[in-house]
Amino acid sequence: MKRLAVIFNHRSYPVLMALLLVVIAFLLVQDGIKAPDLGVIVIAGGLAFIVWRALQTRQAGPNSPQAIRELLRDGTKPTLIQFYSEYCAACVMMKPVMEQLEMEAGSRMRIIRLNIETEPGKTLKDEFGVAFTPTFFYFDRHGNRVRESVFILDKAKILYELERA
Repeated sequence: MKRLAVIFNHRSYPVLMALLLVVIAFLLVQDGIKAPDLGVIVIAGGLAFIVWRALQTRQAGPNSPQAIRELLRDGTKPTLIQFYSEYCAACVMMKPVMEQLEMEAGSRMRIIRLNIETEPGKTLKDEFGVAFTPTFFYFDRHGNRVRESVFILDKAKILYELERA
């Protein structure tokens, strides 16, 4: 399911489904529009919307600053925290890199994405001293800050640190 969510992300899936609905509508109205034709179009659109909502990746992670602090100290996995903004162009550019890192090392490390405009990102942004987005913090399994980078995530260094740990 996660691989499908990467392929049919929030930008491509709606476009593909809109094109599919246009094609269905065109094929159905070739012989004149009838009530069953409208029903097929509405059902196809509804199913496309339901699948799109099911594929949307939701942050099912910690929802409070205290929960994130506890995760950093739990000692089970290294953690990568990304502070981002919905309106940040560099954040959008780094999203595929984060998704690729999650595919390659998601079972061996914890990846937390925090929006600086909502909680808990709003509170932790000040605590970590985040001035720009995207900002990345890499913590070892004991919660010690190993690396910090702004604007660019060096995926190779993160994977190297993960292999060393």
